[in-house]
Amino acid sequence: MSRIVGEPGEHVRIGDGKLYIGGHRMALHNGAGTIRCWVPPQWQGSATNTDLIVPKGEFFVLGDNSPDCLDSRYYGCIPAQKLMGRMAFCYWPPRRIGAIR
Repeated sequence: MSRIVGEPGEHVRIGDGKLYIGGHRMALHNGAGTIRCWVPPQWQGSATNTDLIVPKGEFFVLGDNSPDCLDSRYYGCIPAQKLMGRMAFCYWPPRRIGAIR
């Protein structure tokens, strides 16, 4: 699951496992607790989108399991027309199955 963390025109920066929007630290949470924005060593050179202004008509998304997610840090921002909907249900891992509030 990925979530929108940066909207058009916002300055997104990721450093030391933390997310900053417009210079302000933003804490992300899911059912398992605080989401850290770690880039694993094998991906260090690939995560080039960690300090940028989100382009007009696009959004910056991060996965909940950041060490194992390929998201906007790697592929760049997502055009608005590619967004598919709002998450309503979690099916994995099994201990977290249920509706998403």
